[in-house]
This record gives sequence, C-alpha cells and structure tokens, in this order.
Amino acid sequence: MEDKEAVVVLGASTKASRYSNMAVRQLKGKGYRVIPVNPGHPRVEGLETVARLSDSLRTDFRINHSLL
Repeated sequence: MEDKEAVVVLGASTKASRYSNMAVRQLKGKGYRVIPVNPGHPRVEGLETVARLSDSLRTDFRINHSLL
C-alpha cells in the first residue's frame, strides 16, 4: 500500500454532526493520515489528537494539507 498524504484538521470535534468530525471520518476512510487538532479532547474518531498545530509539525512525515 502506498503512503497517503497527511491532513491536519484544526478544531476537530468529537460531535458526529459537526463538519470537522465528518471530515475526519471521510479522510480516515479514504486512507489519509489524519491529525486532529483539539486541545479539549484526547481522541477524535479513534485518532489521538494534538493540542496545537505546532505539535503536529513534530512528526516523522510531511503534512500535505490542513483543513480549518
């Protein structure tokens, strides 16, 4: 399997009705590496969150897109 692009979702919500949560689910379902950013929740849709965007930059892969 080839590596998919990484996408940061700023303000990722734990509420399924929110656009940011829908985006996380859809991107994850398509095989993207998703990094949810939310200081108020440790996980969103089973993915570990980071508190700040700068935390997501300390990774061993390249972030290709961000979603606000």
